[in-house]
Amino acid sequence: MVTTTLELEWLEVEKVEMIWLHLYQYTQLRHEADMFNQSTVEPVDQLLQKVDPGKDRELWVREQKTDNICPVDMEI
Repeated sequence: MVTTTLELEWLEVEKVEMIWLHLYQYTQLRHEADMFNQSTVEPVDQLLQKVDPGKDRELWVREQKTDNICPVDMEI
């Protein structure tokens, strides 16, 4: 009976250590993925913040030489 109880305790300890290891690896990988995603999305986000629909539309009209800039309701 003593050996069985001792074995069960060791198995429980191993199970807890295994779970801890998996959680640790998951958090590390998640952190690395978040850092990678942030580094790839940030430049795109910065470029999107510079977009001015009215100015870009006016530039397009001039480049295409349509010479008609009509007011447009830009609300979404």
